[in-house]
Amino acid sequence: MLFSPLQFLGDLLYPDLCLACDTNKKMPADIWCASCAYKVSIADYYQYPNNKVMERFYGKIELHRAMTLFNFAKGGYLQNLVHKLKYDNRPEIGIALGKLCGGLLATQADYDIDVVVPVPMHPEKEFKRGYNQATLFGKGIAEMLNCRLSTRDFIKTKATVTQTAKSRAERLENVKDVFYIANEAALSGKHILLVDDVITTGATLEACVDMLNKIPNIRISIACIALAGG
Repeated sequence: MLFSPLQFLGDLLYPDLCLACDTNKKMPADIWCASCAYKVSIADYYQYPNNKVMERFYGKIELHRAMTLFNFAKGGYLQNLVHKLKYDNRPEIGIALGKLCGGLLATQADYDIDVVVPVPMHPEKEFKRGYNQATLFGKGIAEMLNCRLSTRDFIKTKATVTQTAKSRAERLENVKDVFYIANEAALSGKHILLVDDVITTGATLEACVDMLNKIPNIRISIACIALAGG
């Protein structure tokens, strides 16, 4: 098979490499190679009501279920993926991981989700980044669960500084009173799946759940890409 000069140039500038290891060719229609798919093991939290993700929130907020796809380890393949999703303009990573997560949740009766709600990003930050990575993750999940993705019913009204390097108390203070329910009627009576990328202290998710729990007759579950320190 002959390759055109344009195809050769495209392969040179945008090699079809694994987005986790940057070395091997990725599998067709996927984000990583077979080797990384084997090495990055999926956590089984989605199968059990009581797990390490739920333990992060015991006594703090009321949740129906909580899970993450992976356990997060610094310096690993997963960190490379998350970094590219957040900072290197690779939206396909979020959608692919969302579809993977949604496929798992679809096997569990407890995740009878009505609406997927991404942790909102302030409009200025979202404009600079080009997208909200939590929204992309949520989009993939919503597609697999055949439910609605909500990006306007729950919003962030105040810009905050980065949570990196802050203590738990500082993180809680940083996200205090920054979220707002813009359309209560659209979420009332629903089972909401709140989604984000990586759980560290859980302060942002706690602030979101505290606000969302003001809505009548709802259940809230959480799904994230990874759990740090798990």
